[in-house]
Amino acid sequence: MLPAADPSAAPGTCGSAIADVPQSTENGAMLTRTNIGEMTLGDVGTRGDDTTTEPLEVAGRVLVAQLVIQPRSDQSGFVTLDPDLDSRAEYAVTYGGRVVGVQRAVSTAASALSTSAYWADPADGAIAGFATTTSLAFDACGPAPSGERGPLPNGRYELYALDPGTTSGTGTASPSVLGGPWALELEDALPQVTGLPEEFPTEEVPVVGDSVYDVFELDGVAASGWVLQTRTDAVNAVDAAAQTLVDAGGTISGISIAASESGTAGLSSTTSEVQTEHWTVQLSMRTAKDGSPLLRYRLEPR
Repeated sequence: MLPAADPSAAPGTCGSAIADVPQSTENGAMLTRTNIGEMTLGDVGTRGDDTTTEPLEVAGRVLVAQLVIQPRSDQSGFVTLDPDLDSRAEYAVTYGGRVVGVQRAVSTAASALSTSAYWADPADGAIAGFATTTSLAFDACGPAPSGERGPLPNGRYELYALDPGTTSGTGTASPSVLGGPWALELEDALPQVTGLPEEFPTEEVPVVGDSVYDVFELDGVAASGWVLQTRTDAVNAVDAAAQTLVDAGGTISGISIAASESGTAGLSSTTSEVQTEHWTVQLSMRTAKDGSPLLRYRLEPR
């Protein structure tokens, strides 16, 4: 169930109207997955300028993406960024113009995601900025009727990057919009595949996708490890697969965002490594001979 509208809610918080949050006059943001056209959502400093013609379809409730924060492009001369901006930035998910989900944008050591800051040379015409990699979970904000917060239902939403602001002398913060709206379509989680070899550790390493493309042992025996590929066209397939392993008891030990192997728009550009009790599982995307996308699992014994 979605959180109800709350006219008394502070701007940018659960149940508030996103229209009550002004655009930042100093900084802007874009959400991106490196070199993947379908996942470069919006330009720095331009509210409402969504480069996607259709909403980004997200399988399940997890998406790893990079938030790039820079001074607005209409600024000139020497500009600087608040060094704490990347650590306080938030994502707000809206439905029908009201905020139904809020999540901090900063990465944490516990999630094994990296946060980096870069500073370009002003002499080259570039400007300062932050790049923060975050795993978005798309949970509803506020308590659910059961007393626990749950995932957002399937459907179309809009995502914003916010600067929640700092507390002023009056004790109130003044939030502002850094980027968005970016259209998202939350869909069912990827199904778990069946028909795997009897020796494959299915309970410890559940595999998702539409169907199995191929599977084989690394050195001809099950104990040496496995390579398995499934067919799926989900843009966040690596993210969804990693979350499925975490739900089964695994721990994410590394996530990176890089250009996809083929450069095909729509393929996930992340790679992920997950540690289970007995296996190190590397997740990535590949391309089949017929050009269709494949989700690749590589299992090596720990």
